[in-house]
Amino acid sequence: MLNSSYIHGLNIEKKKSKPGYPKILDEIETKYKNWREKTEKLNSEIEEELKRKVSLLNEYKDYLDSVSRYFKPLRV
Repeated sequence: MLNSSYIHGLNIEKKKSKPGYPKILDEIETKYKNWREKTEKLNSEIEEELKRKVSLLNEYKDYLDSVSRYFKPLRV
């Protein structure tokens, strides 16, 4: 189980626990863990590392945007 302070990872786990979950979640989970591992190694107090964190976050968000068609829109 992932650290509870990472709500996005917990949401992925919860969705994957349901029967017949979309298999794209396997790929999303892999990308999420990769992103998290890379960003946790960086120090936000060092400007270049903070820029790298922002870049990694943007890459991950772009990936999520590209697979959003597999999911229903959120009701607000």
